[in-house]
Amino acid sequence: MKLINLIGLQRCGCHAVSNWLLHQRNSVKEELSLDKSGSLFLTQEQNKCIVINGFINELDFANLVDFKKIKIDTIINVYEDCELNVLKQQIEWTTKSIEYITKQKVEVINIVELRDVFNCFASFFYKYEVIPPHIINLWKARATEILHPNLFTNSH
Repeated sequence: MKLINLIGLQRCGCHAVSNWLLHQRNSVKEELSLDKSGSLFLTQEQNKCIVINGFINELDFANLVDFKKIKIDTIINVYEDCELNVLKQQIEWTTKSIEYITKQKVEVINIVELRDVFNCFASFFYKYEVIPPHIINLWKARATEILHPNLFTNSH
């Protein structure tokens, strides 16, 4: 099983990237909503993929889908606006939880997504009429992580 962690900021295209990743598989046949937590996508090859929006606790994850009945081969987890050091711990915990619940070894792929600074901040300003200082700091932290990988050594 693959766990793809998409790490970005709101207003910067994380959901577009997760949708693109999802559709790189054979064509998607149908989407089944999983409450607020995400969606289960059935592909023509009948391998399944879940897109989860952000942090989720172990019980919620275990209740998303019956892993004994439905084979999940990929989970795309979207994290937005999170401090990277906290996120690293969350990803480690999530990986262990998935391995425990599914009884499968998990291959983790971290993708740090970053929109160019001008369009990112323009989008925030357009929506909120202000650029929150913490968003500037989160953008800088992601740029640093991309240029000099430290927390996520297998990041792309």
